[in-house]
Amino acid sequence: MLVYDAVIVGGGPAGLNAAVVLGKCRRKVLLFDKGTQRNLASNGLRNYLTRDNISPRDFLKLVHGEIKKYGVVVKRAEIVHAKKMPTDIFLVKDEKGLNYYSKKLLVATGLNDNIPPIKGIDNFYGKSIFHCPYCDGWEVKEKLIGVYAKNKNGFERAVELKTWSKHVTLYTDRRHYLKPQEIDVLKKKNIRVVSEKITSVEGATGKVSNIVFANNKKERCDALFL
Repeated sequence: MLVYDAVIVGGGPAGLNAAVVLGKCRRKVLLFDKGTQRNLASNGLRNYLTRDNISPRDFLKLVHGEIKKYGVVVKRAEIVHAKKMPTDIFLVKDEKGLNYYSKKLLVATGLNDNIPPIKGIDNFYGKSIFHCPYCDGWEVKEKLIGVYAKNKNGFERAVELKTWSKHVTLYTDRRHYLKPQEIDVLKKKNIRVVSEKITSVEGATGKVSNIVFANNKKERCDALFL
């Protein structure tokens, strides 16, 4: 039975960085990567020293070259089951039913984003529709920025985006969870609150241009944060 020193589940920055460190420590490492990283739709990674704006695919290509030097084994498979056996060895199983064994197990599967079911949104996600202003705010500074917050409060996100633009609108899609004092703050900061139902977003080549409402009205928007 082949027993690895470590099995890493997840081939994003966290799992890959762990693979580099463990590989350089001369550990026998097996890394599982489905190839469905959260940020593959993005134009570029942000806030990485010496790698700012590098495309996710180029970043992965560089890192896989690094871990290869240190003997890390990479498998394109999904782990569906894991347990620690009485012998203190971990058993992990992939979607094909194949078993692997290791002394240590590192789970670095990251997050999945909850994308609202709005028509057209997939065409712009990662290009002009985002989750993180610290990642993508600079790229849309002084643009017409929207905040979509149907099932969330949205107040803090709308206020923080004023750092990047004076043109911020909070879209609540028929709902809102705003407190009276928060509404007052939004008014003082000239942040509009639009509660009409949203049916779709429009644009071209990855750039959103309009929010479309159920009453067929449209409103200009250059970037939308969820």
